[in-house]
Amino acid sequence: MAASDGVRMVVEQAAAPYLSRKKRMCVAVGVIRPDGQRMFHLGACTGGDGGGEDPIFEIGSVTKTFTTALLADLVADGVLALEDPVRKFLPGVALRPARDGSEVTLAHLATHTSGLPRLPRNLKVTRATRHNPYAQFTTAELLDGLSRCRPPARLPAPFEYSNLGMGLLGHILADVLGTDYEAAVRQRICGPLGIGDTGIALDAVRRRRLVPGHTWGGRPASNWDLPAIPGAGALRSTAADLLRFVAANLGIAGGVLAQRLARCHTPRAEVGGGAQIGLGWVIVPFAGDHLVWHNGATGGYNSFVGFVRGRGVGVCVLVNHTVPPTSAVGIGGPAADRIGVSVLKGLLAEPAAG
Repeated sequence: MAASDGVRMVVEQAAAPYLSRKKRMCVAVGVIRPDGQRMFHLGACTGGDGGGEDPIFEIGSVTKTFTTALLADLVADGVLALEDPVRKFLPGVALRPARDGSEVTLAHLATHTSGLPRLPRNLKVTRATRHNPYAQFTTAELLDGLSRCRPPARLPAPFEYSNLGMGLLGHILADVLGTDYEAAVRQRICGPLGIGDTGIALDAVRRRRLVPGHTWGGRPASNWDLPAIPGAGALRSTAADLLRFVAANLGIAGGVLAQRLARCHTPRAEVGGGAQIGLGWVIVPFAGDHLVWHNGATGGYNSFVGFVRGRGVGVCVLVNHTVPPTSAVGIGGPAADRIGVSVLKGLLAEPAAG
């Protein structure tokens, strides 16, 4: 069997348990090995490797890795520093220091060690807004709500995953550049990497390529909008675009920007259970090396991106069903995670083409 056939088998076997149980499920997978890159669009997907243009998905919190990529790029250019206090960029905003007097820094936001809660304290989700919970939340509310956050005893605080913290980081970075978050990411990350379908707003052509999202139970789901905290999870993308992003993070493409992205993979804090976090990325022991990964979910989508730098292997997975209500927090719960990890294990075991 040719190595390429073996890779297809690995991907199809990983996705099969979900495709057999879920109607209208679309699974897009991109893989990188030292011998090349492959794309697979399975289930209800149209286009992509089957002909036509790649389908677009919401990528949820995988957006956070673009936010920290933007941070690393600005740090490398000397525009700002990881140790800069957040209050430097928020004049007049009441973000209190820790009780020992230490200040929340950009690095704390990027590593979820700021002490800020998972969600803004003043985010109100009602029956009318629960299907698009962030859509009515404004920048003014984001900044005003910081005063309601209880300061930690000291910094860095213990790891606590925070959409609020990463959303605030995205707001600061865009404000420093004098633009909006989407434009900042397009200009400084997507442009240099040749990523053309990653963004927030969709023109008429790209909207037709947006795969309909579904709840885990199979019901149609509303798309999500995060106008005040786009850096936490607002991006939409394709498997092809994310594969280019993975290639840059692996250092096999991307030039100077790839060198800057590599700084995001250095462990900076303990997450627990043997996991560590760099700038946005989670790092865990894996197959005798280390897996660098992030996942994401919105109301109708689930995503996973991961790579093993020491082996030159990476994967991205996009699914148009969200995570199960009982899904465990962390790697291994949602469908995209399980597919991605299974594919990575298979890629490491499958012999490369000669």
